[in-house]
Parts: sequence; C-alpha cells; structure tokens
Amino acid sequence: MPDRRAIVCYVDDHNHVIQQALALRQSWLYSECDDTDLVAFGPESVVSRLPEDVVRIVQAPAADDPVWRKYRRVNSITCFNGTGSEQLESYSHLLRTDVDTFITPAWNEFRPTMFTHGKGGYSNSDDVRQRIRDIAAEYGLQHRGITNVGATWYGSTSLVRRAAAFTELLAKHIITHIFATDEGKWPGWFRGVSVMYACEIAVNHCAPDAERTHVLDSPSTSELPIVQIPHIHCWHTDKKFSKHWFMSRRYTEEDAQNLDLSIVRDYCMEMAFRSLEDLKQLGFPH
Repeated sequence: MPDRRAIVCYVDDHNHVIQQALALRQSWLYSECDDTDLVAFGPESVVSRLPEDVVRIVQAPAADDPVWRKYRRVNSITCFNGTGSEQLESYSHLLRTDVDTFITPAWNEFRPTMFTHGKGGYSNSDDVRQRIRDIAAEYGLQHRGITNVGATWYGSTSLVRRAAAFTELLAKHIITHIFATDEGKWPGWFRGVSVMYACEIAVNHCAPDAERTHVLDSPSTSELPIVQIPHIHCWHTDKKFSKHWFMSRRYTEEDAQNLDLSIVRDYCMEMAFRSLEDLKQLGFPH
C-alpha cells in the first residue's frame, strides 16, 4: 500500500481564519497532490460548510475550556489527539501547519525521511532559551539544543501525534502556572508564544533526529521560485505578500493583475484572491 499524506490544520470560527484556510486549499488544488489530503479540524459551524474535497473533522475548540484561559493558539496542537483525531491514523505522514500558509507543487517532491520542521522566531535571548530548558528539566525531558522550532512539522503520523501530545501537556503547564499572573513581554519571555515554547521542548524530546529546513515556513514575501519552496508561511510584515494587508483589504483587484505564479509572493497573492470566490460561494462573510 503506497504512503498517503495529510496536511492538517485547525480552522477556528473567525472570518479571516476561514479565508486563510480556503486559500491554503486553493494552493493544495493548484499543486495537484495526488497522495495528499487536506484535513481540517474545527467546530461544526465551520467545517460542515467547507468544500467536500477537504477531509472535515468536527472538533470543538480546546481553548473553550477555561483551563486554557482563552489561549486560542493551542487549538492547532490539541486537534492531533482530540475528538476525531483517530482518523489521522490512515495516513503515513502528516504536515502539521497553521492556516495562514500555502503549499506549492514542490510539495510533491518533498519527502524527507526524518522529522522536519520550519524556523520559528520566538527565542530571542539567552534568558528565553534558559527558561525553556528549565521547564524541560522540570519534567525530566531531554533538550538537545534545538531552538526556534517552527510552527510547521513534517514526519511520521505516530511521531507528529506524540510530539503534539507532549506539546499540549507542556503548554497547559506554561499557561496555567508560569504565566498565571504575569504575561511577560515580547520579544522576551511572553505568554503569547507559550505553545511555541512547549513545541520546542516536545520536539527536542520526541524527535532526536529532527532537522530544520528553510523550505518549511518560508516567508510569503519571498521572491524565490515556487519550484524551490514547498511550504510558505505568512509572517508579520507589511511587504508583499502580507496577510494583514489582505485582511484589511489594502490589496485591490489591481494588485492581483499580471502576477507571476512561479514566484512565491505573487503565488500567495493569487491564492488569497481565489479564496474570496470560495467564501462567496460557500456563504461565508467576505
């Protein structure tokens, strides 16, 4: 039986998140991934209305539980072991990713044999790095020195789900204990990236052979050809392509003309604009 892969994300009930998920779908369609499904977890109010070519798994947001103190980012982790997640076992490999991403046809040739992750930007000082190591030590987990682990992971299904389970446990500890009374301050030690701290510890412990690659979480502002970049992530920026500019409708139809779809930033613009027609047809606000 040939390997079958899945791109997995959680789609919260927010207009801009739904739009981004549909743009990710457009990039998946464009890439013609015969061996890869797009799997969307989310509340029934959202996933029941997504196109039928998406594998839709209803799962209430974990962040609705008061224990998470309204920390919405954890939904993208808890989905891997929550309600309906057993369906992931039908895949050999998973790409764990956020919705504000795109894949390209280069995905079809992207087949690393080890656990692979993109680059994050949350560990900006020795103080942050030491605090993360201290949490790992508190739990008796091994930290191998990998830092700034990206939000996107690729690996065997069992390993990705195991790392996600560890991340969930650690994130709950960080949110409920370490940031119980003080949210810290960015770009230092900061509650807003708690799940990234937890991810780092989990990946270090669960995936000793993990490797970082620049072709996951590649910036949406890149002028590189898409044949070199299988996965694109929308970082915080005002440069083209900016998800924030798109969300605030600062891009016009004119910006979507004469695009070169072979270049990353133009490709992102095109997929984002294609998603607007989907929003309209599916009855979502647009």
